[in-house]
Amino acid sequence: MQEIPIIDMSEIGEIEDDVGNNVNWISLAGKIREHLGNFGFIYLKNFGMNVSMINSAFTTVKTFFDLTLDDKLKYKKQPLDEDSNAWCGYSEAVDELLLHPSPFKELLESYDIFYGVGTYPDEEVPDFKSIFSSMYDVCNSLAKKFLVLFAISLTLEPNFFLNHCTHIDDSSLPRACNMRVLHYPPIPCDMDLSPGIERLEEHSDYGLLTFLFQDTNGGLEVKTNNGKWIKATPIPGTILINTGDLLEIWSSGIYPATKHRVVLPRISLQKYSSRYSIAYFLMPNVDTKVETLNVMKTESEEERLEKSSRRKDGVMGKVSELDYVLCKFAESFGRNHRN
Repeated sequence: MQEIPIIDMSEIGEIEDDVGNNVNWISLAGKIREHLGNFGFIYLKNFGMNVSMINSAFTTVKTFFDLTLDDKLKYKKQPLDEDSNAWCGYSEAVDELLLHPSPFKELLESYDIFYGVGTYPDEEVPDFKSIFSSMYDVCNSLAKKFLVLFAISLTLEPNFFLNHCTHIDDSSLPRACNMRVLHYPPIPCDMDLSPGIERLEEHSDYGLLTFLFQDTNGGLEVKTNNGKWIKATPIPGTILINTGDLLEIWSSGIYPATKHRVVLPRISLQKYSSRYSIAYFLMPNVDTKVETLNVMKTESEEERLEKSSRRKDGVMGKVSELDYVLCKFAESFGRNHRN
């Protein structure tokens, strides 16, 4: 039975000028390339966020989703346009049609947050903005470390990916990272759970990387290289990290965009309980062109990529602009489909 690896971030400190020659960073970068390459997911511990911040965030999420539907709809996400404020807000738990061979239902509701823009439910949940702004700052710092680690692992200049994600520190640039808080409501005992109904259908994320904070209810599953599904059971003191489509393209497949899903609970008690999660998504600057890099691969990586359906479908080797991400936003608007 394959298990998702756990990576300890305590062996490295802050980003320094000579970080590319730091043995601890080089060692951790190698581990990340190996484990994210094989799984597309890793657990992370000692990642720099205290437990009280995470607990406060989940309490705040529950407070918001416990509001009446009328109150939540005051913050409803508007049709997507060039105004990034329209990407923020609440999406109702309704039946959605995804880009899938047949229609199916996903049972969740969500609230999208873009750093520094958009509306917040301050009237009903006064701490919402301050708590998620603080959480955003920690996630941004952690994301910068991972961008350096990715570069070192691919034998690139340490700032390679950072130079394409300057929006993290420059508020004058369009934001290319967001957070999404999700609520999977309890499953009514009289609901018809026929095939085609899921809490979250199989998908890959389409940016660079995702940080996922889960509650204790579980339900997330990850698809391994051999096509088997394994549980990503919540582990206290950790978060999950996975890589997305753009990093898969950029890294020539070394970092895969692994398919994942949230299945319906199989235990009665879990069916009647809510599930909550918080996801942070990172994309490059909006003017970035993402092109497959010529990166030296190990024998095992070559073997894995030869078996990859993504390689066979022609995903690797293409040049992709960030329009890819914006297109995906447009395709998925109104679809509560992430983690």
